[in-house]
Amino acid sequence: MKTKSIKSAVFLGILLVPLLLGGCYLNIFQTARTLDQGEVLFGLGVGMTTVTAGESTGLFYSPQAQLGLGLANGLQLTLQAGALATIGDGSAFQFGGAAGELKTRLFDEPDAFALALGLGAVGA
Repeated sequence: MKTKSIKSAVFLGILLVPLLLGGCYLNIFQTARTLDQGEVLFGLGVGMTTVTAGESTGLFYSPQAQLGLGLANGLQLTLQAGALATIGDGSAFQFGGAAGELKTRLFDEPDAFALALGLGAVGA
């Protein structure tokens, strides 16, 4: 029983590292399950991070939008765009970039396991 709890703690620790290092951005929370033909996904999200340069620290919010289209059964095109908004003395809002991903389903066992391959590009 002790081994199981140690394995569970290590597993949760491994899951938390990318979350703590990367913030809560839409591209982190994905699934291997793809949309089927004609299905549409729309999402809105916001991430938050801090950036320190020398003595100053900036707080950034990143509002994001995501649109996914099922091109065929097991083939999905997803487009994302985001912005950077600074909060504090020098408040500013600017375009943060856009990304696109084409994802294909390799294996999907309902209620058990899914595997997909995605190829993407990012522009800022």
